[in-house]
Amino acid sequence: MIPHTPCLALIDSSSGSAELLLGVLVLLVVMVAALQIAGRRRLGQLEMRLQKLDALEKLGEIQELLAKAAADRGDLDQRRLEHVLVDVRDGIKRLEGSILGVLERQAASPVEVATPRPDPTLRERVVNRLLALGYTDIRVVTEADELQELSREDADGSIVVEVHQGSSQLKGRVLLRGGTITDVDLNSFYPIFP
Repeated sequence: MIPHTPCLALIDSSSGSAELLLGVLVLLVVMVAALQIAGRRRLGQLEMRLQKLDALEKLGEIQELLAKAAADRGDLDQRRLEHVLVDVRDGIKRLEGSILGVLERQAASPVEVATPRPDPTLRERVVNRLLALGYTDIRVVTEADELQELSREDADGSIVVEVHQGSSQLKGRVLLRGGTITDVDLNSFYPIFP
């Protein structure tokens, strides 16, 4: 038999506390693992909620984009209207210049009493057709007596004209068939440059 010494008592009592300490450590590890698992589950739930919120953010972004697109469309319609109005204003200026040019030429040309006056409607129809096609400074070159012959309802032929389109001067013919304007054939004075 081994006598009981205080050293052995320390070993016996220390092995009991070591077991207790080991038990507490195992319990702490289990608790940390349980907390970690619970935290991961909670984190997964939060991620799902955040995904829903992200979807709502995207919906908000889409609504903002739609609002911006609607505003841009409104601006686009307004810009189109402005361009149309500018085109109308330019057309009115061209028409005004053409009318003034015709009136000035008529006032400057001497009127002969003996010359039969051509049917003004044919000349007006030619000028109106050329104005509608965008030409300016229209000058009918065909003589008055030939215009009178062409003003018949069954007349076929052509009327020689000179016009401007932008900065280009054009010369050509307005073709008539059965007293009706059928075609306009205009070419540049300078078709080929050296």
